[in-house]
Amino acid sequence: MKLVELELYSPFRGLQEGFKIFFTRPLKDSNKIEPICFVGLNGSGKSNVMQVLAEIFFYLESYSIPDIKQYTKAETWFGFRIHYKLPVTPRNILKEDSSEAISSLTWRDVIVTKENGRPPVFEYFYTNSDAKHIAQGAAMFAKLLPNQIIGYSSGMNEMVSVPFTKMDFYYFDELKKKESLRNEENSEEEPDVETIDKDNIPEPDIYRLFFLNYQNNSLAVLANYLFREYGEKNKKREMDVVNELLQITDLHSFRIGFNFKIKNNLSTPQILQKVTTAGLDAQSNSPYSFNDFVKTLEIPYRLKQTLEKIGECSTTQKVLTDRDIHALSKTDDTVRIELYFKVDKSLKSAFRDKFPGGAIKFFGELYLLNLLNIENFDEATQFQVKQNNLETNIHEFLPKVADEEKVFHVDAIRLKKANRRIVYYKQLSDGEHQYLQVTGSLLLIDENASLFLLDEPETHFNPEWRRKLISSLNEILSIKIKNDPGLFIPQQEVILTTHSPFVVSDCQKENVYIFYRDENDEVRFRKPTTNTYGTSANILLKELFDKDFTIAETPNKRIEDLEVLVEQAQKVSDLEEIKREATEFGDSVEKFMLFYMINSKLKSLNDMN
Repeated sequence: MKLVELELYSPFRGLQEGFKIFFTRPLKDSNKIEPICFVGLNGSGKSNVMQVLAEIFFYLESYSIPDIKQYTKAETWFGFRIHYKLPVTPRNILKEDSSEAISSLTWRDVIVTKENGRPPVFEYFYTNSDAKHIAQGAAMFAKLLPNQIIGYSSGMNEMVSVPFTKMDFYYFDELKKKESLRNEENSEEEPDVETIDKDNIPEPDIYRLFFLNYQNNSLAVLANYLFREYGEKNKKREMDVVNELLQITDLHSFRIGFNFKIKNNLSTPQILQKVTTAGLDAQSNSPYSFNDFVKTLEIPYRLKQTLEKIGECSTTQKVLTDRDIHALSKTDDTVRIELYFKVDKSLKSAFRDKFPGGAIKFFGELYLLNLLNIENFDEATQFQVKQNNLETNIHEFLPKVADEEKVFHVDAIRLKKANRRIVYYKQLSDGEHQYLQVTGSLLLIDENASLFLLDEPETHFNPEWRRKLISSLNEILSIKIKNDPGLFIPQQEVILTTHSPFVVSDCQKENVYIFYRDENDEVRFRKPTTNTYGTSANILLKELFDKDFTIAETPNKRIEDLEVLVEQAQKVSDLEEIKREATEFGDSVEKFMLFYMINSKLKSLNDMN
């Protein structure tokens, strides 16, 4: 996917009506990630552009799902025009596409115009043709959207995640709708089919929008470590890039917990007696199996199938006592079950047998299970989220739910470190978590035509990791291409915001946008005047932020004072004293320039004497 142009027909948060941005880059085949980089001071508007892109694709995704009426009248003023290019892939092929369109890289231009107060109009045409087509219907709209939109925020800006959170609520509605179809007789509109085949109802395509928060990233960690190979001799794998940087050797163990309501009019004591009789032990010979227990749960059929497979892979299983259950729930029809997993070759083989689609498909199944946590919110809260307007941060009114009370929760993840220590996932540093989130997103993308919206992905990184951010992503990508030649053509669009000159130094000049506000407080941007790729951090600081210092304010101010004293010095002894103080500073460009001034003044005084 490649963005071409964005224009707003209405104001959006800090962006004014009429804001327009062109993504002027040559369209080229590349095996590298070349991100679009938004940079600027806090409040300059760069994150607002990320937010409006997320909101636009949330809005357009809603049009690809039939019968979603998520926008209130107060929101119909939202207007925009967006133009982007999509490569033709098996997932988005249209009837007029030839078979050669997939085997060779064919680009489809998509222009979506949404006037204020009107529904969007989808137009599409091909790069080598001027003939435009108007799309009709949800099925066609879906084929004109990016295959996947992945969001991430360092936590400094929650508004980026709002559209993704809202869409989760609609995805969950779709999942429940499919469940109700399985339990209904066919209507008169379909007289040729007597009953609905519950095993063959197509599932909603709910993998388009997802956000990488702490919980979702733990799901990605499980998927990647259970399904991806690493550490093979003479063959480097994608996970090796992550493991080398984080000094991780493998996944050690983890736990999955559920709090489920029981159906079929079984009371908590009855179901407890049933599961206690079974022992919920993987090796039990009891006539009651874990799968018998799952059948009593009030969850969609699709998720029951997933849960049965996961339960069959578990090392041990446990049900909380009656006293524990009542401590966690206000009702008497909820039971908590915990599945424990000790990771070894046999456990990985079990998961791979049960989930043949690999890491990406398994992550999708876990993501669906994670949607069950929406059941923790009452109907009024769910309605409020779905009717949320563009200006409200829904995280402010969503109640916090303790992990042990969630319907679905993954925890107690332990990892093996290179020094043979076993550490909990929660014990990793903020930087390690952030690195796993950013790289894990790329590992889990097997779709061309995907869009990444990464808001300050390097916030918690040390300087060395900031230098390696783009290069490590490209290393993962190159290994993916090498291991699966012909199956994966990297046609992703990566947009990131940053304050780090190290990240900008890894971006091409034509991909860098420097944001600022003009005298009327309107958001503007400009292109760099110098080449950014491979440029040193101190030069970029001057270019990007109009700052020419590379150290903290207090030592920088003292060095400036010493420079004045150097200019005023009349004796060599004065300069020697300044020189002694200057040696107390660490290495920096500012220190180097101070010593240059001192030595120049010494030479001048010696020449005079």
